[in-house]
Amino acid sequence: MKRLNDSAWHYLDIDLDSAQYFAKKGLLSNIPKTPYQISIAHNALGTYFQRTSKYDSATYHFSKSLEIRKRLADTIPLINVYLNLGSLYYDQGNPIQAIDTLEKAVILLNTQPYQGDSLTIKSSVLNMLGVIYMETGRLSEAFEALSKSYQLRTHNGSDLDLAKSALNFGHLHELIHDYKTARKLYQFALHTYNDYGYTFKAAKCYKSLADIYMAEANYSQARQYYNRAKNIFLQEDDKQEVAGTYSSLGYLEEATGNFEEAFQDQQTALSIYSKIDDRDGMTESYNHLGQLAIKQNDLTQAIEYLTKAEGLAQQLSSAYLLTNVYDGLAKAYGQQQNYRQAFAYKMKSEKVYKKHALDLQQLVNERYQRELAEQKQQILSEKLNKEKAITRSQTLQLYILYLVGGAMLLLFFISWVNFKQKARLQKAKEKEQQRQQEINQLMQDQKVHKMDALIEGQQSERIRIAQDIHDRLGSLLSVLKIHFGEVTQQFKSIQQKTESKVSEVNTLIDQAAQAIREISQNLRSGVLDEMGLIPAIEDICQRAQDTGKIEVEVHTESVKGQLNPNLEWTIYRNTEEALNNILKHAQANKVIVQIFQGKDHISVTIEDNGVGFDPKQLKESENRQSLGLKGMKARTRKYNGSFEIDSKKNRGTIIMMDFKLQPTENYGDENKQ
Repeated sequence: MKRLNDSAWHYLDIDLDSAQYFAKKGLLSNIPKTPYQISIAHNALGTYFQRTSKYDSATYHFSKSLEIRKRLADTIPLINVYLNLGSLYYDQGNPIQAIDTLEKAVILLNTQPYQGDSLTIKSSVLNMLGVIYMETGRLSEAFEALSKSYQLRTHNGSDLDLAKSALNFGHLHELIHDYKTARKLYQFALHTYNDYGYTFKAAKCYKSLADIYMAEANYSQARQYYNRAKNIFLQEDDKQEVAGTYSSLGYLEEATGNFEEAFQDQQTALSIYSKIDDRDGMTESYNHLGQLAIKQNDLTQAIEYLTKAEGLAQQLSSAYLLTNVYDGLAKAYGQQQNYRQAFAYKMKSEKVYKKHALDLQQLVNERYQRELAEQKQQILSEKLNKEKAITRSQTLQLYILYLVGGAMLLLFFISWVNFKQKARLQKAKEKEQQRQQEINQLMQDQKVHKMDALIEGQQSERIRIAQDIHDRLGSLLSVLKIHFGEVTQQFKSIQQKTESKVSEVNTLIDQAAQAIREISQNLRSGVLDEMGLIPAIEDICQRAQDTGKIEVEVHTESVKGQLNPNLEWTIYRNTEEALNNILKHAQANKVIVQIFQGKDHISVTIEDNGVGFDPKQLKESENRQSLGLKGMKARTRKYNGSFEIDSKKNRGTIIMMDFKLQPTENYGDENKQ
């Protein structure tokens, strides 16, 4: 039985179905088993059903395990079941019951000595309890629980457990606008997860850091981190995190004035939240959609969204969400001139806000009082110790020391003010530099767009000339052919030599007509029209390989059918530009070109094993390689794509492009003409 239980718990983090198999086999088999071993199997099955969102079954097995462990009076295992049940109630959207269950675990923990397993499980219980306190607006209790969990894991926990506490503690500091501390905690968690290869956990840190940059209006950095997180969540198929990232991107697009994209991202988030029955996420999405509808003056739709958000927020007892929802409803009814309803919701908002503000103030005051008490205690202790050991003259020296300390504090304060002033000036300087970079980028984009427009104009002129040749000269030769055929019939009575000449002229007319058709076709057909995107990509890759400098590996198996011609042209030109740069600058001997087409997007990745470069240094450069890369980025943005470069010196280069696909259209031969 022990072996089956060990296997079940081992596979819970590897293969859930195998974990279920071993746990069930242990319960249903006739092998001898103790009550404690039965409780372990029930606990494993409860964890399996929780992770597969089958909450009723999870509740049944955790309750069975709880009954057995209460009878056995085994405190630490009993606390572990309370922790699992609290986590389950939280996942079900029942924070009140989750808090009640976890607080029972805390009461039991207070009866245990602070050592070994007791410390480990206490840090886990406090961490989970702090998260739920925070989300229900009980910020003072959240700070106390998360602070204790972080301290316990700092001295006794593993690096990964400490990273988990740091991430949650960072969320609380972000909530009270202490962004400096929050960023420090997030970065620590990110470095830890990257060191251990925990990509999914690192993605959560990227998203949290993006939230900080969003709050500081650093939208470009926020977008980069959100997209990193989203790509990892999509690979891991974690629907809740994918939905959360889309929701955050919706707020980002709103902040940058892209209301249509904001609405689409938030609708995507709402759809996913609804499928997984995440009420907290649904509330956030409905609220944001309502706020967007108000900005677009669609007041009826706004009230509908916000009313749905109100009902969910009341169930969740979320003060923060209720305040935003009530403010939105007051604004919508006010614009409809329904002032009675507007006033009622404004009063509700003020009431919730005051309570939330009091909680925030209480948290800040308690933190200040705690630190002040610690400082006073430390000073008092030092003073008492010194008074026992020093004479009256030494006491005088101590007063002098206090005076010097005050002067140093004053000097420190003046230095701090000076530092803050310099920081503000530096920030203003950085903003000006950023504005100048944006202007330079815009000018570069215009250069690329002019070049592409010139190429497109040349292509259009070639098509027009080809059409003229085909329609006018081809028609004339056809008529000439018909008339010449009639004349030929009249020459049958003429001598043999003349008839031979007529036949020769007729052959020359046929050859001229065929030449006209070939010239017209050659003028009309570009490389993409003639070959198609994938053969054209394979052709330029083969030509690059034929130079003898590099080996090119191409993967395009997932691309099906034709794309928008302009998008095909962008992908072809960017791939050609990338290969040219690799041949000229990279000193590589191996290149991999991958084109992957998903349901609603297509991505292009070009990777080489060359010498690499520093993208930051290249950004300021104006050489041909820099202009080529900027041109690729501008073409990608023109078609609403994302463009990223990952390169380090002596580590090679990866160029990544991703384009959203519009609903399927027919781009057949008719559209090419």
